[in-house]
Amino acid sequence: MRSKSVTNLLFLHLILLLTGCYRPSITTSVLNQHSYKYYLGIATAFTFQKQSEEILLKHGYKVSHYDNQALFLAIDTDWKDRQLTETERKKSYHESKTKILLTATKDLQSSKDYKQDLYSCYMDVINMCSNSINWIEFYRSPELKLQIDSIAHEIQFEFQNLF
Repeated sequence: MRSKSVTNLLFLHLILLLTGCYRPSITTSVLNQHSYKYYLGIATAFTFQKQSEEILLKHGYKVSHYDNQALFLAIDTDWKDRQLTETERKKSYHESKTKILLTATKDLQSSKDYKQDLYSCYMDVINMCSNSINWIEFYRSPELKLQIDSIAHEIQFEFQNLF
């Protein structure tokens, strides 16, 4: 009986680990109906914060919050009110706003070979459009996708220069 309980407990932990820690590793840019997600590469905590903030500011996104934990870092921006894209306009939206969230999880394998702690970095984007009644998540704008791709590629380039 005890062996079955231990096995069940280990199975439960495995499921929690896989569902709680899984992040899709998206290295290619895909127009997605759910959101825009990017794998940005490996960086130190300093590079993650400094380079990301500089690039976000360059594109009009103001950092609103930093979260620094031992194994996890996050950068959250304020909502950026922006011009509607042509696609959003054709869908009869009246307003649009975008928010960017950058996250970094400590990369234990890479950190062993390097003097500083290294983090695997990701970018998630939330895009909302208003039809004057409701705000709706909308991700089928090729024009916005190009703008967001540009930000992701700039950050990826800076992280590649780390090594």
